[in-house]
Amino acid sequence: MKHLKVFEEFEEILEFAGKDIDRIESMKRKSGGKPEKILQYAQAMAKSIGNADKAYDRGMAAASILTDEEGRSEVSAVFFAKAEELGMDVRKEQEKPEPKAPASQRPDTEKSDGERRFNDPSPVLPLGMVDLKTGENEYIDFNDERDATIEVWQSENGRYRLVITAGGEPIEGIGTHQRFKHDQTGHKIGDWVMVDYTEVENLAGLIDLYGKKLPGYTYK
Repeated sequence: MKHLKVFEEFEEILEFAGKDIDRIESMKRKSGGKPEKILQYAQAMAKSIGNADKAYDRGMAAASILTDEEGRSEVSAVFFAKAEELGMDVRKEQEKPEPKAPASQRPDTEKSDGERRFNDPSPVLPLGMVDLKTGENEYIDFNDERDATIEVWQSENGRYRLVITAGGEPIEGIGTHQRFKHDQTGHKIGDWVMVDYTEVENLAGLIDLYGKKLPGYTYK
């Protein structure tokens, strides 16, 4: 387990599912706070977990709730080891940078604004629905597009669309009004206004603002 990160201090609130917190709290109560009992419960619980994300979240919950005297490092390592057994690179997961908020929620100095109004139509290719939590799409796995930026556009009927760029910066700025056409047929897709953007690794941060699944497009 030496490659697993040991959690020394937790000065910020970590976000996991409430049920993960509840499971760890339940282990503490049942064990009477005895570290050897907590570890036994954790080992039994880990055996029944079949999802790497669930195992990782359970480990994070244990690391945030348990004290050193209650075996925080040992118990969390049990769940992290289970996550690795199920295919997760735990070290890589822990080294991920803190996710950024969508650009619309950032200070003005950290976002790109625009005002262009309906110049030459921009050609885009429809991709179908995009799962903002997983990045999965019928044609593109957004998780593989590490240098991409995701623009959020609002159509005339108030619905949101995603347009993926090929670079680390948005092509347009928030507030831009632009007409879009189908790349292959040339038919008009719509007159949209750009309302937000984010880096592809922060795609899930758009969910609270725009929903779990949105139609996706790519510039051509």
